[in-house]
Amino acid sequence: MGMFGKLFGGKKSKEVQLEGRDSQRVRLTIPLLASIDGKRLAHTTATNLSPMGLFLNTDDTPLTPDTKVDLEFTGLEQPLPPIRVIGRVAWIASAPNPGAGM
Repeated sequence: MGMFGKLFGGKKSKEVQLEGRDSQRVRLTIPLLASIDGKRLAHTTATNLSPMGLFLNTDDTPLTPDTKVDLEFTGLEQPLPPIRVIGRVAWIASAPNPGAGM
């Protein structure tokens, strides 16, 4: 089952309701390409996916709230072209799990 099947009606074994959240999150780690103003970020993955957002794991560039990030999902185990979206940094996290909530 692909990522979107897991997010929108697939198996429920990996779904988690986080306190204070309106939507369920899926515990997946998906490699993706991320860039800011054309500069590619290194070592990026998406986790904690939901229909409303995701957590972008990266230890490359310190991100700041309201920064727009170009995201390209590739290798989704589906015969589809890459999915490209623009995300906005809502909050940031530092070590041991650096990245941003989007």
